[in-house]
Amino acid sequence: MEDENTKTSIAHMGESAAIGLLLFLLLNFLLTPGYENTKKGFKDMNTINVLLTDLGYKSFKPAVDSFYGPINII
Repeated sequence: MEDENTKTSIAHMGESAAIGLLLFLLLNFLLTPGYENTKKGFKDMNTINVLLTDLGYKSFKPAVDSFYGPINII
């Protein structure tokens, strides 16, 4: 028979997997195509906008892939 801690751990593992899958889908199907379209117009944008766009995307991707980066801190 499983004790309460095991049941809680299994439930937490399922929740973590669901959140990880959601973040993966968000990154690959929403953010990456949008970033690629924005990246095409970088030469028409000012330097600050380019910097902030690049920094935002490139700091979010490692936070989702390997659980590190500025977005993970927030």
